[in-house]
Amino acid sequence: MYLFMGAAVAAVVIAPLAQGAIVNEAVPEWRGQANTIFAGWESFMSGSGGFNVADRAGSFCGCSLFNFGAGSVLDADGDIRAGDAGLDVKLVGGQFSTQRLRSVVVNLASYDGCVELGQMKLRLVDGAGAVTFIAPASLEERDQQIFDDGSIYRSRSYRFDVVDGYLSTGAVTQWRLEFTSSGGMALDAITIDLDYNVVPSPGALALAVLGVAVARMRRR
Repeated sequence: MYLFMGAAVAAVVIAPLAQGAIVNEAVPEWRGQANTIFAGWESFMSGSGGFNVADRAGSFCGCSLFNFGAGSVLDADGDIRAGDAGLDVKLVGGQFSTQRLRSVVVNLASYDGCVELGQMKLRLVDGAGAVTFIAPASLEERDQQIFDDGSIYRSRSYRFDVVDGYLSTGAVTQWRLEFTSSGGMALDAITIDLDYNVVPSPGALALAVLGVAVARMRRR
């Protein structure tokens, strides 16, 4: 089971938030452990077409974020503000392990709009080139704040659950998070956590237990 630290909060405020901060971020308990990847974006250099390298401390350097939404720009706060066509974001990364991908958690902070479950998917490619698309299993509203100028801040988390023990049928050689939005939404910050720590199947676990029992009998 994957647990998030913290609880969802909703508030009405009149003071601005610090840019790039994700309020009440959902942090998986396995973040920072072996065979995991973390990447985060607190600011952006390109509003449309160019790449944005993960800039949050502790980020895996192989991750980049691109937005191809027509008419999108960087606003005065350094957020990626969508044009009428909305955002069209591709967050790409490599794979450092031969293990199968187990779980993915995404945190997304935005202004004046949000990304719904149906607007986000995970694209996985295995060593044979087979492509699998997975939708988030759940969405959690972590924070919502309304400001005196009428703008609305939202913090949301998305979890991609396991499917028959894994997110794909083989080791993931490439992954890409894709999402779109409605027009006018501003992307303020985003994080992604990926867990490659494989849980043994019930059959494999039973064999492991049997092996230990046999080894003990031989010692006797």
